Amino acid sequence: MRRLRLASLALACATGLGPHPLHAQRAVLLVPLDTLAAHAARDSTDPVAQYDAGLGYWVHGDFTRAEALFRRAVAIEPRFAEAHLALGCLPYSREPKLWDVYGKGKLPPKLQPAWEEAERHFVRAMLLDPMVDLRAFGLAIPPRGKIIIGENADAYYAALIMGFDAFYNGQYEAALGHIDKVLTLVKPGQRAARAPEVLLWYRGLAAAHLRRYDEAIADIRVLLDRALAPERSDSVRAFSTLRSNELRYVLGTIQRRAGRLDEAQATLEEVISTDLGMDVPHAQLAAIHEDRREWEAAIQERRRAHELNPGDPGHLVDLGTTLSRAGRLDEALAVLDSAAAALPLNARVPYAIGQAYAARLDRPRAVEAFRRFAAIAPTRFWRQVKELEREYGTLQ
Repeated sequence: MRRLRLASLALACATGLGPHPLHAQRAVLLVPLDTLAAHAARDSTDPVAQYDAGLGYWVHGDFTRAEALFRRAVAIEPRFAEAHLALGCLPYSREPKLWDVYGKGKLPPKLQPAWEEAERHFVRAMLLDPMVDLRAFGLAIPPRGKIIIGENADAYYAALIMGFDAFYNGQYEAALGHIDKVLTLVKPGQRAARAPEVLLWYRGLAAAHLRRYDEAIADIRVLLDRALAPERSDSVRAFSTLRSNELRYVLGTIQRRAGRLDEAQATLEEVISTDLGMDVPHAQLAAIHEDRREWEAAIQERRRAHELNPGDPGHLVDLGTTLSRAGRLDEALAVLDSAAAALPLNARVPYAIGQAYAARLDRPRAVEAFRRFAAIAPTRFWRQVKELEREYGTLQ
């Protein structure tokens, strides 16, 4: 099964350049809301369809329906980073006072739970996929006063907004250009000390999207150094940087994408030694061991990730898949059965079960599992269904 991707370019964001209130950014639906809603209702097991429709309702100001659709997307696929990000950003459109937690004021006690949950979803999104699609973030641009502080605010603000527009719409080359333009305001040789953190953050992510990994790694290292030795600097106070160990994890993730597996492993092991309770570094280490076909080590890391976060049944899917690839089919099927009970609408699970039975040459049970897959698979997986039908006959 391919990794979850956005099924449609349902939304384009543009924030404009002048001072504006919270909701003055322009968001354009590229697909009508009625169409998105109908698709979500018809393809009710597709987390991407739920997410797209949620964006549509958000643009139309129906935050309640948007939230329900984002939560359904996460319930179907706990690893859907975009949906977690939307749940982390939506409360800031629903309740602008949440921005006060980043300013001088304090949130009323009744808003504290909403802020804490939003933070959890935001961090989870960035840890699941540091290069998550940021379209949802484009709908929650804060008021100008909450974005940037300090010297050169006007110049920084203009470049940020233009860079945001490009970044949120996947135009990473343009985003990088806007960010580099404002970085010329920093005196030569002082980038590590004085460059605004938000620019380094988005520059690093844009460079990673463009596979300019040396630049991405350098920018994230600067942020990590600053987090380890805090100093006062211009920065976006929200939705920009993570805690030091989370930044270290992002660094390890980018190193892995760059193919620097030894460096990535060392960085991720440092993440784990710093915070024994983080599950996602173990998942990344498991993937590194799989790349090297070190199956025992990979299985051990998958088990550890699940032990640390049993509330994420996605770890069971990954563990079962790894066990299956390692040829430990009976163990794989036992784990995948547990995953199926926890994620009854997730098409990845019966697909993996069917593959395990096929590897065990148990054709009847493979067909049974693939029929379940065909029954709940989103329509965008029609090619996989057709391929299975060519191999096993009708799956109706």
